Amino acid sequence: MATYWASKPSLPFASAEEKSTVEYQSLIELSEAVKGLTIAQGAPDIFGAFEMMCALHYHFLNFERIVSKKCTQELPFDAPDERYEAVAYVSRIGQLYYFLQSEFIKRAAGGDFPGLTWIDHLVPFRHKYSAHRDRDKPKKNEENSLDGELSLGALGGHLFVEKYPGSLSEVHAADPYDRNLSGARQYQCSYVAYQMFGMGNTKYFVLQRDHAHLFSELSEFMRWLIGVAKAMPRE
Repeated sequence: MATYWASKPSLPFASAEEKSTVEYQSLIELSEAVKGLTIAQGAPDIFGAFEMMCALHYHFLNFERIVSKKCTQELPFDAPDERYEAVAYVSRIGQLYYFLQSEFIKRAAGGDFPGLTWIDHLVPFRHKYSAHRDRDKPKKNEENSLDGELSLGALGGHLFVEKYPGSLSEVHAADPYDRNLSGARQYQCSYVAYQMFGMGNTKYFVLQRDHAHLFSELSEFMRWLIGVAKAMPRE
């Protein structure tokens, strides 16, 4: 068993440039910090949560790689590839959401950890679409809702948010008009945004912009949690 825990944790594959980011450096720091935890200190729970964070960043990296390929027209601008990664991303959000409500967290942290606002903001996307509950297990009075399908589902797709004021005005600048080039420029000038309807107030999910904020919160929480765990008895 000791050998097994010593072999953990694994980090997602990343290029040299991707490894230089704040998020990846946080994963490297956490991978060192979790070493030495015992089962009694919550190693299975904390390693599991760390793997969720690694997977979250993995899907973000894939999303970015796909968007980059669309910018250079290596992928068709209307291919659904980055939406598939966004769905996988919010699935991991669901895992982390339930980890934060687990019995281990209640014992170790004594309740909810303050400041994890991004999980709460994004988890409706997981519940409504990624878990497909909007269609398969709707709440009372929400039967036949299309809220989830109109956000991350095939019926909806995505919107675009300008990276800087006026950037979208550059999209159709080609003469003569080239549909593929305009599609690529849309990805160059904008962030991909997903929208959740029917929540009383509309929620937006912009993975390329929001990931850094979410990951910063999670990293801070994990550092704190590891410190709490290491103060526990080892046996």
